[in-house]
Amino acid sequence: MSIGSNQNDLNLNENDSFDSSSDFNSRRPMVRDYGKKFFVNPFKRRENKPKFNTKLYVNIILAVFAVYVVLYSDLFMIKQVDLTGLDLIDQNEFRGVVNHELNSFKWRILPRRNQLFFSKDKLIKAINNKYNLDELNVNESWHDLSIDLVEKPANVIIHDANKDLFYFANLDGKIFRGLPNDQVGKYWDRFAILNLKNVDLSFGSSIAPGRTMNFLIKFNQEIKSNPLPASTTITGYEIGENNDEIVMFTKEGWRVLFDINNGIKPPLQNLATLLQQKLKDRKGLQYIDLRFGSKIYYQ
Repeated sequence: MSIGSNQNDLNLNENDSFDSSSDFNSRRPMVRDYGKKFFVNPFKRRENKPKFNTKLYVNIILAVFAVYVVLYSDLFMIKQVDLTGLDLIDQNEFRGVVNHELNSFKWRILPRRNQLFFSKDKLIKAINNKYNLDELNVNESWHDLSIDLVEKPANVIIHDANKDLFYFANLDGKIFRGLPNDQVGKYWDRFAILNLKNVDLSFGSSIAPGRTMNFLIKFNQEIKSNPLPASTTITGYEIGENNDEIVMFTKEGWRVLFDINNGIKPPLQNLATLLQQKLKDRKGLQYIDLRFGSKIYYQ
């Protein structure tokens, strides 16, 4: 039994010897790899990278587009402004006041022309700050704004001779609006022009008593209806120191003095007769004084 074991051991050793020899003969030269290697730690927890949320970005873009459409597109914008009732007020000037308000922004980003953010009260306040009106109505409809107004009646044009500025005044002699110099010609034949010197004028200030203003307005209307002879052109009026005297100035350089207590037609008839009969040649004429009834003085 021991002999068999030895033989098996012998056979095993021979095979081992053969295998060692074969392995030795099949050995190849070692090749070294110097390339950069990347190794992953299998025990390290992997982190999931966030994925691109297409739906979220689409919703953001749609929301921005919707805000733009609501705020700045023409969908809710006031496109037309209709004005009625303008008389003495220049239309372009009035539209400028309205557009200045409509083109402003609420909180610097919300356009007031947009009907969602339009403020009727703010527009009315802006207009009333500029103009003294009897009535003002602002009505809003889709894409449209209508403004109906009634101007305070103007009766006289006031000329600040020191500053060469013009104003409108009412029957009470109160200044209520300025008049641009380049527009005075439009109203020259319509209103009496009262020249004032060394007077500090401001809106709302009274320049003469209502009694004096009423005489001046009717006096000027009478002259417009019945013009003076010899193409006498009137350039303006002044009020005397006691408010009972009116001085009329002509283009030829002479002036006429009137007393408001003498009425209107009798002095004007005396003036017409004088110009037709005695003063056909008015060269060098300085003044005509009609303050003393039938007694007429001139120089």
